[in-house]
Amino acid sequence: MIAATAVGKSIPILGSVVDAHEAVFSTIEMNRIKTTFAEVFHRLDQLESGGGPQVFDEKACSVMVYGADQVRNDILADSKAKEYGSAIAHYVKEPGDLNEVFEILDCLRKLSASDLKILYQFRIGGKLFDNREVAKLAGYQAAVNPFGNQSAIRDKMETLYPSLMRLQGLGVIYLSKANSQRELLRIDIGGLSEDLRKSAFLTNSGKRLVGVLPP
Repeated sequence: MIAATAVGKSIPILGSVVDAHEAVFSTIEMNRIKTTFAEVFHRLDQLESGGGPQVFDEKACSVMVYGADQVRNDILADSKAKEYGSAIAHYVKEPGDLNEVFEILDCLRKLSASDLKILYQFRIGGKLFDNREVAKLAGYQAAVNPFGNQSAIRDKMETLYPSLMRLQGLGVIYLSKANSQRELLRIDIGGLSEDLRKSAFLTNSGKRLVGVLPP
């Protein structure tokens, strides 16, 4: 509508189209929020028991408002409802520094479900690991096939690579150090060979994010 006005055009039907668009998307956005907050309340057992500390102080409300706003604008929110729910519930219970809250929730909005699958690999048996070998993130198993099916490894790395770059670009991980496993040195998958031999390290921000993901 703004563009049409700028060039001096009048399109009467456009107003009704925009109104319909807003009505549809307000419903979609509200459904995203409802799905996410079902997960939040599922985790906030104090609310149901009526015991424990007062949850809804000013900081907790800020967390919920900001969380709702992030979810509302995330077209992938449904695929990340459990992650959003877990993170929001964590910070409702322990609001702490709101800058940290905003950083984590903003990061969640920018990540895909595939990106999050990588982050889950930094937590094994409930224990947080601050680094993982990229080859293992790509599914390489030295004990099963030390020299690998190079075509299959290339395909897996090509799928993994965009997520690694996105996570690194958001400051969640950084790639560093050549992998010392001798068998990997014999695997040639073209331009991604060197990345295959690196390790992915969680930054402090990455550790906080992995720490609030659901079990």
